[in-house]
Amino acid sequence: PATVVSGSSWAGTRGLLAQWYHSAEVVTLTSTDRGDARAFSDDTGMAEAIVVATKRTDPVVHEGGSARYICLRERSENTTAGVDTSRTVRVGGEIDGPGGSHTGFAVTGRLAPAVGGHPSGVAQPELVGIVARMEKGRLRLPDSPDLHPLPMTALGKMGRRGPVDREISTRAGAAFNVRRLGDRDRPIAVDYPVLWSHDRNMEKAMMVLPCSVGLVRPGEEARARELWYGYRNAKGEMIAGATRLHINRDFQVNSQPMGACITPVPALGGTAWPSLQPDPPNASDREAWEKALCLWLNTTLGLVGRWWVSSRQQKGRARLTVTTIGNIPVLHMRKLTRPRVEAAAGLFDEFEDREFLPANEAYRDQARADLDRALAKRVLHLPDEAVEGIARLRHMWCSEPSVHGNKKTRPGGPAGS
Repeated sequence: PATVVSGSSWAGTRGLLAQWYHSAEVVTLTSTDRGDARAFSDDTGMAEAIVVATKRTDPVVHEGGSARYICLRERSENTTAGVDTSRTVRVGGEIDGPGGSHTGFAVTGRLAPAVGGHPSGVAQPELVGIVARMEKGRLRLPDSPDLHPLPMTALGKMGRRGPVDREISTRAGAAFNVRRLGDRDRPIAVDYPVLWSHDRNMEKAMMVLPCSVGLVRPGEEARARELWYGYRNAKGEMIAGATRLHINRDFQVNSQPMGACITPVPALGGTAWPSLQPDPPNASDREAWEKALCLWLNTTLGLVGRWWVSSRQQKGRARLTVTTIGNIPVLHMRKLTRPRVEAAAGLFDEFEDREFLPANEAYRDQARADLDRALAKRVLHLPDEAVEGIARLRHMWCSEPSVHGNKKTRPGGPAGS
């Protein structure tokens, strides 16, 4: 499965490849014209990868690792075509040139135990360069030679994640039974509000109401309080309790609008919306950090960065686990001046009730365009041409097969023309 390059459960495999093999090549497909088009196998709609590597005589010990990623535009129709493709993708061939060829393109990317950004299944080589540089703090937008420095870091360095959903409910020994609220439109005073599952009709804006309530199981009162206020796990990590900031874990980008949200009151995060507690130097700045991070994660730059580090095995979906959410590249709050953090928080207040289209329709979403412009001008202080570049990036990202999943709302599609 394509998750071999990024899934946390495949970290051991990537470690073995880095230790015992060299000259690794990862071959993936980008097309979604057919239901099985991102798979080399028949009768599956899940994306797959072919990994080819040469075994070492002696192992090496290191945490890093890289591979030559070969992103093919489509699956070969038959064996003869497959042989022709294999000749095309040889090292030093046309596919290695700038922009690649009609067959696809090749680029060096990460293949290491630690989860991170990866180019597998990407259709446009320029997009790979843009997002890989942005992750490292350098923004170069489409059709522009200008390089804009951005203070970037991983989300996990900006705060602490909340508990895994199975600790809250769904298994023996969990503290709560989670029950859905009968009327989510009306705020209801409950002891343990929970944002557990998705309802895209109620999640079109950055401010989202809790959807459920946690009912404490008999004898689990102490554990319930621990989950609510935070605790230290068996590894010694501090785990946040109930928070206002929540991250979309299983992001169906071609139907869901929001990459992150804020609840009006602290809530436990569930299967769909794990919680994250920002950790500013001064506790009084926590609300501003919450708003600034939520704002970033819903801009085009935030969406693209989130997609880059996600598992993209299913079309139109960018998936992370609770533990890998911390890999999302975000603005480094500690390196932003206080006025810029406050400007981002103020923008959240302006946009919190604004409704957005699904993320894959960002190219034609006026709310997303307005948000991007406001971030660029009032927080990042970018020039006007950079605002135009972000608009081009919106269209480029929405044109990716792993983003639109071949839905009619894709750029140029019957409903997106």
